[in-house]
Amino acid sequence: MSKTLLLVEDSFTIQQVVNSTFTAAGYQVVVANDARTGLKTLTQVSPDVVLADATMPEMDGFQLCQAIRVTEGFELVPVVLLTSRFMSYDEDLAKRVGVTASLAKPFDSFTLLSLVQQLLSGRPPAALFTEPPDQSAEPSPAEATPSQAIHAPEPQDEVSTAAAATVAAAAPAAVDQIYQTLSTSLLHIVQETVQTHLVTLLDALTPHLVEEVRSTVQAKLPEVLEVLLQQEIDKLKRAAAQEEAVEAPAPPSDSSAD
Repeated sequence: MSKTLLLVEDSFTIQQVVNSTFTAAGYQVVVANDARTGLKTLTQVSPDVVLADATMPEMDGFQLCQAIRVTEGFELVPVVLLTSRFMSYDEDLAKRVGVTASLAKPFDSFTLLSLVQQLLSGRPPAALFTEPPDQSAEPSPAEATPSQAIHAPEPQDEVSTAAAATVAAAAPAAVDQIYQTLSTSLLHIVQETVQTHLVTLLDALTPHLVEEVRSTVQAKLPEVLEVLLQQEIDKLKRAAAQEEAVEAPAPPSDSSAD
């Protein structure tokens, strides 16, 4: 069963970004243009999570969250406030009214989607910002480094030697497949990030102009990235070929006398 997300936001651009992001991920998105409408919609749709602009007129996101917390049945629904990088965020007030998490605009859709998924899974939003592990500690056998974990033993007989040769022969094809997968994934991530940042930063523009910007990014960005990525892939392949040529044994010279 799909999750329902209630977005309380007066920006048409943010509405479009959030709607496209979460609809593509299988969510049902319900939009309210102001906090009072959002509060009425809350009891009608029973959302699994609420996203709200922190700086709406009349009733802002903090006041909306406070009202949600005293609405029967919605005391624990996650509430995420979308804030502005150019305005101070009152963390003490957020804690008092029960805000679950916040995210500053402009944001990329992957970060917002990941945050909501973490909240709905029951994990705290702080899990997104965990400290990196202590690299100075010696790894235990169960926590071996990636290089230790995938290290294979040396072939011990003809069968294992043949298997190793087969893997080595298949390596170039596997590398090409990895390059292709990375290229496709990177194209998608960069395109989505650039598009989201553009439309968020151009929030003051008319919807028609914003849509033209979105269309231009979708049409032109993949071409440019495809050329750049192909150039990098070609460099890697040439470097690999040069290494193979250096490591290959020289052919025996013909030293026989006439």
